Amino acid sequence: CIMGVWQCVAASNERPCPIIHIHMRHLAVVGGVALVSGVVVASAIYRRRAALRSRLSRWTEALELVKAFGDSSGLEAELSPGRSPLRNFALTSAVQALTDRRAAAAAQLGSAHAAALSPASLREASRYMRFASAAYGAALMALFGLLPPPTREQLELSVEEADRAGICTHTGIRTEDLLRLDTASLDVAGSCDCLRHFLAVDSAGGGAVVLALRGTASLSDVVHDAVAYSEPFCGGEAHAGMARMARAVWAAAGGDVLRALGARPGAELVITGHSLGAGVACLLAVLLAKEEEALAARVRCFAFAPPPVFAPLSAARGVEVRAFLHGEDCVPFLSVDAGRRRLLTLHISV
Repeated sequence: CIMGVWQCVAASNERPCPIIHIHMRHLAVVGGVALVSGVVVASAIYRRRAALRSRLSRWTEALELVKAFGDSSGLEAELSPGRSPLRNFALTSAVQALTDRRAAAAAQLGSAHAAALSPASLREASRYMRFASAAYGAALMALFGLLPPPTREQLELSVEEADRAGICTHTGIRTEDLLRLDTASLDVAGSCDCLRHFLAVDSAGGGAVVLALRGTASLSDVVHDAVAYSEPFCGGEAHAGMARMARAVWAAAGGDVLRALGARPGAELVITGHSLGAGVACLLAVLLAKEEEALAARVRCFAFAPPPVFAPLSAARGVEVRAFLHGEDCVPFLSVDAGRRRLLTLHISV
């Protein structure tokens, strides 16, 4: 419309008013900018919706697998919400009582295990715990109190820049030692394709190549946690959701890992993570020991609060995994069979 009015004015025999001439030029410019902006915004919204639809379809597929597993195993009926509130409160109280008794016993056991660990082993574990926690990214590290509150200048950084700076600050490595960064700490939806992670050289420590895997911090991570049925994996059975993530992480980062080790003869590979990241780290260590012939370096895994992810342990002989658990944390003892046994115990005792 604007361009049509402009052409009509230009075609008339009368000289157009200078004011009208100026206003029409401004309107044409504004209209053109608005049109271009509208196209850009519409394209961005379309791409965002397409990506969201792709994620939702994968989440739906995973949740359908979880529901099918619940139906076939009987867990769906056992965990049905059709119980009275009073019974649910009684079950909760019984769970708390069992947890308290277990925590007291675990405190004694933990003291014995801590005494058996050498100071050097504990320092090494503490070192790699920093990498495991750094995988959550700058925003979550600040939320957990692992980093000081961001300054005004830091708030102006992009998410990637903030994560890069936060990881280097928390681990003590240099910026050039961070070889691969896929943390995206503010991505609530997460990635359905690969667990968030980063790859670095521990220049402030022993010079190991460190692959750190993030724990549960997004909706996609929750879905992978929930896919808890087992599937064949490296001569045994593994947590299906985490086994798929282990393969996905290696497919994404394996090339960078091999190049980093090739450039540093004698360096070892350390895989570390917390919670979901710890479970995937354990399975990735098994995977590399069993199937990755091109990897000649020593591989060690430091897992903090890993869930049970692999059986039998006899199928993982030769895999170096050090797992660190808190006595009151339920995640390292959480499995479908353990949940079923606990529910059966509570139903009988309440």
